[in-house]
Order: sequence, then structure tokens, then C-alpha cells
Amino acid sequence: MAPVVDGRIKEEYLTLAKENYIIFNEWIEGEDQAYNLQKIGSKPQNPQNIINRGNVLCWVHEGIIKEDGNIKNQLPDHYFTVIQLAGLLIDMGFEDVKVNHSDDVDVSAKLHGKTYGFEYEHPDSHNKGEIIDKKTAQRSDVQTSPFHWIKSK
Repeated sequence: MAPVVDGRIKEEYLTLAKENYIIFNEWIEGEDQAYNLQKIGSKPQNPQNIINRGNVLCWVHEGIIKEDGNIKNQLPDHYFTVIQLAGLLIDMGFEDVKVNHSDDVDVSAKLHGKTYGFEYEHPDSHNKGEIIDKKTAQRSDVQTSPFHWIKSK
């Protein structure tokens, strides 16, 4: 379980933060928690904002940052984008929002009884066959819903 500052992470983001060892500043209520977050081993990061221009402040537990700069098994851009997307889906009213860092769609979420799968890929990161294979391999409960691709600029 991820170390967090009790009572300071907004309830709707608590599971997402704990499971992924990341806290975006907008998920924190109350006073500035920078000191407390650093004290429990979190490092400040400034990834690109996926909704607006510029960057956003977030805190990542140092235990998941690899020596090469990757976070868990992902490039930082991918990790930050997928987690921000999950937070945005929560804001939009999706339920059961899950982030998968390997063998599934990047983010799955339910809305009005349907499960949606979301993938984040850079242009030309996969060929057409790999994309088709990934779509075919998605969970069976996602098959009835659209499969969304988000491409970076």
C-alpha cells in the first residue's frame, strides 16, 4: 500500500493514489503538503498537463522510480498521462477506474453499466498488427464498448 498523508487526499482519488504511488497536487485538500510528502519518500515531478497547456505538480514515491528514470515499467510520459487520465475519468463520473501497467488496457472504467478501455500510445509506437492484437486481447468485459486511443502530439 502506498504511503499517503492521512486525511489529505480527496476521497475519490485515494485508491488511485495508493495503488499507483502517485499524488497529483489537485488531489490534495487543505494546506500545502510538500514537506509531508517529501518526508514519506515522495519526489516532486512536473509532467505535461493532459487537459490544459503547461505542466502539473505531482508526487511520486521514490521507490517506484528506476535508475533509468522509468516509473515501474513505464516511461514517465506514459505513466503520468495514464494516471492523469484515470483521475479525469473519476472527475467525469466513471466508476471502478483501474490503471493497468502491463497486461491489459492502460485504463478501464465503467459508466452507465458499460466498461470502457483506454490506451495511450505515441504515433508509430506500434504497427497495425500490434494494435489489432492489443484490441483483440482486451478483457472480455470491454468488448461491447468502444476502445479509445489517445495519441500524443
